[in-house]
Amino acid sequence: MAHLGDVIEHLHHTLPLMQELHRVPKPGAKAVIRVPHGASDDAWEDPTHLRGYFQSSFGYFSQQFYWRADYHYRGDGRWRRCI
Repeated sequence: MAHLGDVIEHLHHTLPLMQELHRVPKPGAKAVIRVPHGASDDAWEDPTHLRGYFQSSFGYFSQQFYWRADYHYRGDGRWRRCI
């Protein structure tokens, strides 16, 4: 299981990381990703945070959102739960 706690909001290029998280693990592997909610002060008080994330943000890391725009991302995360 991969744990990414308070990491991806600091990255300039999130799509390559998420694509690797889809490509590298064995089938059925799980990743736990923790980020501050985009509407909270925690998302923006830290000057090293580059973007905010919301529940629907993770949909862009799955094929169901590909119709919105082609970001050249070909992973397919299946996000079960956002808290």
